[in-house]
Amino acid sequence: MQPAITLVSRRWHRVFYSEPDFWRCVELVAEPLDRAASQGQARQCFAAQASVLRRVGGFVQHLCCSQVLGTGGDKTPLDTAQLAADSGSEWQLGSSVLAHLSPATLQSLRLEWVPVDATLPAALGRFTGLTQLQVDYRGMLPSSLLATLLRLPQLLSLQLSSKEMPGLSAALRQLTRLTQLDVASADSPFSTVFALTRLRKLGWHEQRWSVLEFDLQHVLARLPQLESWCISSFSSGRAHMQVGSLTHGSTMAQARWLLNAGATCPGLVH
Repeated sequence: MQPAITLVSRRWHRVFYSEPDFWRCVELVAEPLDRAASQGQARQCFAAQASVLRRVGGFVQHLCCSQVLGTGGDKTPLDTAQLAADSGSEWQLGSSVLAHLSPATLQSLRLEWVPVDATLPAALGRFTGLTQLQVDYRGMLPSSLLATLLRLPQLLSLQLSSKEMPGLSAALRQLTRLTQLDVASADSPFSTVFALTRLRKLGWHEQRWSVLEFDLQHVLARLPQLESWCISSFSSGRAHMQVGSLTHGSTMAQARWLLNAGATCPGLVH
């Protein structure tokens, strides 16, 4: 749907779509598409998104692209891929969005439960000026996408959340320029972060069946620039986090223990 301001006159229409300051931060969220789908207008909604990004994609510096409905514990995914197929649209959240952005302009990107298809890693690899990246994914994050991170030389802040991340350790060992890292996954080896000696903010959240052994003094010695951290281990079993000689455990399902100092690691700008 066109904003009302664009209907005032041709001049207002031109100004609205040509002023870079209006489009520095853009959010593509799921709610409008969900409402359109319920009214049988999903195809028109996809077409409107595509039309706007064709006009303004070169201005966008910070993009949040999300297919999540609700907030907090009530979050549910919107299956945009299925909606696109059902409506006959080739446009959907993901690589089709990135195709209209400028590698010279985009600085931060957030992809929340967005479909990761075979073309997304290559599309992401174009943005060599990206400094902040957040990817929240429901399933297993493809190793090809993690390998793409090595093609982003300006990347300083990385936030990843996924059920599994094969190839994460190999990628992190080479991303030594990172100053902020936040990872939430299952059984990712914590020792990998020791290669990131420039880290100032660290978030590490594991879901595991075995005990996470954690030596705070060793971590601080290996990461001398660390200013704030939040480290957690959560599982349905007991004795899942060990700090020095002290073992934390619980018989309660989904028990969680945290170690933190200073401020908790914030999310990316979006």
